[in-house]
Formats: sequence, structure tokens, C-alpha cells
Amino acid sequence: MNPFAYTKPTDTRAALATGARGGRYIAGGTTLVDLMRETVERPGTLVDISGLPLQEIRATGDGLRIGALARMADVAAHARVRSAYPVISQALELSASAQLRNMATIGGNLLQRTRCTYFRDVTAPCNKRQRGSGCAALEGYNRSHAIFGTSQACVATHPSDLAVALAALDATVHLLSGDGERSLPLTEFLLRPGDTPDREHDLRPGELITAVEIPPHPQPVRSGYLKVRDRQSYEFALTSAAVVLNISGGVIRDARVAAGGVGTVPWRLTAVERRPSLGAAVGAGRRGRRGRRPPATPQRLQGGTAQTHRRTSTAHGGRHAMTQQARPAAGTPLSRVDGRLKVTGQAAYAAEHDAHGAVRGVVHGVIVTSTVGKGRITGIDTRDAAAQRGVLKVITHQNAPKLPYRSFRGVPDPARGSACASSRTTGSASSASRSRSWWPRPWRSPSTRRAW
Repeated sequence: MNPFAYTKPTDTRAALATGARGGRYIAGGTTLVDLMRETVERPGTLVDISGLPLQEIRATGDGLRIGALARMADVAAHARVRSAYPVISQALELSASAQLRNMATIGGNLLQRTRCTYFRDVTAPCNKRQRGSGCAALEGYNRSHAIFGTSQACVATHPSDLAVALAALDATVHLLSGDGERSLPLTEFLLRPGDTPDREHDLRPGELITAVEIPPHPQPVRSGYLKVRDRQSYEFALTSAAVVLNISGGVIRDARVAAGGVGTVPWRLTAVERRPSLGAAVGAGRRGRRGRRPPATPQRLQGGTAQTHRRTSTAHGGRHAMTQQARPAAGTPLSRVDGRLKVTGQAAYAAEHDAHGAVRGVVHGVIVTSTVGKGRITGIDTRDAAAQRGVLKVITHQNAPKLPYRSFRGVPDPARGSACASSRTTGSASSASRSRSWWPRPWRSPSTRRAW
């Protein structure tokens, strides 16, 4: 970490004066400190504003004003927020981890930097770090990058869940500097990359976010936030949606929809909002005549389209049964993403391909680690784990089998072999590290296929 100066002003005027001289504001520090450790950010002076009186959360008539230094956890738990704007509470509670939400602030959440791998790798070219150096993501790994609002200079997504909810609520950002106050709609405050991807927001030098305000909306308002991600906690969105509806008499009168994880900024879906079907009665399409369910829509699987014909409930939650011929597990390439089953917590990761009927005999392995950060292991008691329903075998250093491996494309390395086996067992074979003839023999059971 590079040397820096640190100051903690006691009033807003002193903070603005230091910020105007080039100081960087810090409150929770959950993003900036990480970037400083990685030498992505190298501020000369940190201005700690955590003591400024900007934590208030209060109603403004039929609207809401949230101070920039209010903690994410406090806003999510606030009674007014939970009752009137559940989309905000849900977006916050699906962000980061409980520990981070206890520290991170609303203003800092909106200003957090992208999670693009190349942005955080100082050895890779990145126009956000250094304008004109290039964008490694354009030809590199870009599965989690943007498809809306991109440019030839940058395709990085905006990482904030809260910003998506606030965009759907038409929120306004209040700013303060030595020149006075001003306000901007959030959708204008956050900037698309264009030719200046290093400029992510319309924040002038030394300017400070003081609050976020949500205007009144036609009542009654219903809202919600849905987040699709690779795992159920502490993960950024592959895609997300914030929806705000005005429903009266069972009819949708007005709709506001914003998407996250797919744009360089939170993306308002104005075409969806203008659809003429908004006047339709709520729930009209749920069942057809005489209470019958409408035909299910086809779902795309690798290798073709399969028709969903029934939904069952099992120990892992609802599963779609697909009409697709079963194939042997060994050597079957499968997608790592299991769609709705996985991201809603109903699937046991990629092993749930077995539930679709695409693969039979798949065993799901779970790596169990200690929750103690520091210590010495004196023994391993596996009795409770072995007694759990569906557990086939508990593997420790005492009974772990030696897995054979053969040559791989590239460097023949046992660690690489294990990673490849794990990847293919759970449903994905990387073209860069395919094994030619290697597959671990799983423990099998006719009724349960889960291994610890």
C-alpha cells in the first residue's frame, strides 16, 4: 500500500475544503480500502466523513429522504423503508454480506467501482484505470459484463443492487460542494462509459453526496427486487430487476422497471413500462378457463429445446421435469448455469442436471471448511455429517481415495486434474483443460446422490 495522509473533519465545511484540495472521501471503506490494497486506487489523502451528520432516514410527505452516510443495514431494517419501499430493503439485503452491510453507506454503495476482473488486475489494460490503455474484457473473459450502454472503451457493469432499485423509483441524488448545493436524477448522475470510462458519475472535484431522495409515487405502490446470481449469498448479479407498480382495483395503472447486472449503469426498461398490457388485470394470465393452467413455455437446454410438462416438490424444492432422453454422466458436457433452480436456492449447484433427466447418477460433493479463522485441528468428527439424509460418504484425509489421472492438454498437474474432474462432475468441461480419458467413479445410491 502506498503512503497516504488521513484526516477526520468534525464538520461538513472542513470536509469539503479538504476534498476540494484533492482528498478522497471515505466512510465505511468497504470498497476504497480494498482498491488501495490492490494499488488500483492511490489517494494521497483520505478524508474520513463518517462523523458528519448525514445518517438521517425520514419521510418527506409521501416520499423518503435517506442520508448518504446511513448504513445499508440500518436502511434495510427501517420500518418506513420496509413498508413503503420493499424494493429497497430487498436490494440491500441481497447485497454483499451482513458484516459489510453494517459498515457500508448508501453514498458509498452508489459510488462503488466495478467488479470487472481486469479493472482490479493492475497488470491488465483497463480504460477505467488509465484512459486509452485498452479494454481487456472486449476479447477476454466477459461473462459478467454489460450488454447495454457499452462502448468500444468499456463493457463493465455497474455493481450496485441499490442503484437499480433507486433507478426504478426515480430517485434524486443531492450533492454539496463549496459552490453550493445541486440535485440530479440518479439516472443522470451515473454515466455510461462512452469515450471516458474513467468518469463514472457526474461528481465534481470535492463534491459530496449528502442524501438520496425518493419522490412520491401514485398510491398504492407495490415493489420488489429479484436478483439472479451464481450463488445465493455474497455475490454480484448476473442480472437483476427492480419493479415498482401502481395497482388499483386489481389493475396495473403504472409500472417502472429497471435491470441490473446487464448494463454499464442501472438500465431502465422503458419499452417494458410502455407496454399496452399494463392495463390488464393482475393475475389474469395465471390460469386459463375453468381453472386450468396455461401451457408451459419451452425452456432452452444445451442441445435443443425441452418442453416443461410438470413441476414437482422434493427435498431440494421445486424442480422442472424435462422431456429429454437420459444420457450417461461420464463425458457429458453441461452448462455450469442451472438457471432459476440454482439461483433461487432450489438446486444443489450443477448436480441438479440430474433432476432434469439429462444426466443420471450424478453425485454432488460439498467441501466443508472450518469456521474458525485461526487454530490447530486436533481431530475430525464426521458422525453428524454421515448421519445426514442423502449423505453417501464423508471423505477426510484419513480415507480419501487416490484419484488417477492421465495426461492433459497443457501441463500435466494433479491439481489441474482435480479441478477439471470437479468441473466436469458438476456439469462443465472447459475446452482449455479437457481430459482425454479420465473420470472419477462416484459413489452411487438408487435414491440419494449427495456426498459430503
